[in-house]
Amino acid sequence: VPGPISCLAPHASGRTLLIGTCAGEIIHWDPSQSSAIAVHKAHAKDVTQIVHEERSNRYLTVSADGFVQWWSSDFHREQGFSAGAALFCAAGSPKGRYVAAGAADHLIRIWDAHSGELAHTPVSYTHLT
Repeated sequence: VPGPISCLAPHASGRTLLIGTCAGEIIHWDPSQSSAIAVHKAHAKDVTQIVHEERSNRYLTVSADGFVQWWSSDFHREQGFSAGAALFCAAGSPKGRYVAAGAADHLIRIWDAHSGELAHTPVSYTHLT
């Protein structure tokens, strides 16, 4: 794998891996062959998390470039939206209606997963304790 690895996730097939890199790439990796199946340029900076959404068989990625991106199962970009700050983690709601992401500015943003509009005012996680 060229360059530093920033995150790992299992592919939906269960037999391969998705590798996020500091160069903003997602590498679909076959461990049994020790080779890349495909390489996708996904972000301008580090891919910090890759999440498979089973309900829709899509992937969600977040990055230090501040973008949340939705990808089809074969990694064609479907939708993206900006947080305006580096993102480090994300989760989809159980029914797939919302996407939440945690950012470097100490805010949690929650978007409508279909429209990409902010569904809630950003919340500082420092006020959650």
